[in-house]
Amino acid sequence: MKSMGSPNYLLGLTYTVGTVASIPMMYLLTHITRRVGHVNLLVLAFFAHAVRILGYSWISNPYWCFPIELNEAISCYFMWVVATTYCAVLAPNGLVATLIGVAGMVHFCLGKGIGAFAGGFLIARVGLRMAFRYVGYFAIVCGVLYKLVHLVWLRRFDQQLPPEKVTEELVKRRPSILPRADQFGSALSFSAHHSKCQEVTHPESQEANSADPAEQQPLQNR
Repeated sequence: MKSMGSPNYLLGLTYTVGTVASIPMMYLLTHITRRVGHVNLLVLAFFAHAVRILGYSWISNPYWCFPIELNEAISCYFMWVVATTYCAVLAPNGLVATLIGVAGMVHFCLGKGIGAFAGGFLIARVGLRMAFRYVGYFAIVCGVLYKLVHLVWLRRFDQQLPPEKVTEELVKRRPSILPRADQFGSALSFSAHHSKCQEVTHPESQEANSADPAEQQPLQNR
């Protein structure tokens, strides 16, 4: 956009357009995921990203970025929500947060680091527009390959849950994502958290347990 003579305020507005456009998509995400499926939506995100990148390589006026940035609702925000919910479906109960963290690390750290290096190398070798086009074509290839790999190999690891059971499964796994802490901010184990809840909800049992053991003996044994 700077090479096309874009003003600085236009660079910031591109993020605004993409973010605002993603808000209504978030409300429709649950229904769309139930009908289409996580894998197909991830493949769609690859293609949407390809259209977005190729679109930038074809425009000559920077103000045409606004219709292109509407695509970011699918290629970025939509994709990330689908990816995290897919992690929650695939991971065991105790590893949901771990798998989501690994996915974020791979995407935001490893993926963007390699992408920045490869993008700079392509720009230096073939120029700015052609570098965008190569990245767009590569996104299409990745989407097709991911779909093929899922059909051939990864599909066996999916839990065969009906669409109406996916939301129920996510609700069950939600406690494994949330940290357990006391009022002082210290992390609690599940057993400690459970015992504290028992003390609050059943104080009479706690008093009975703290009584003199001799008084708790049966009368015939005294």
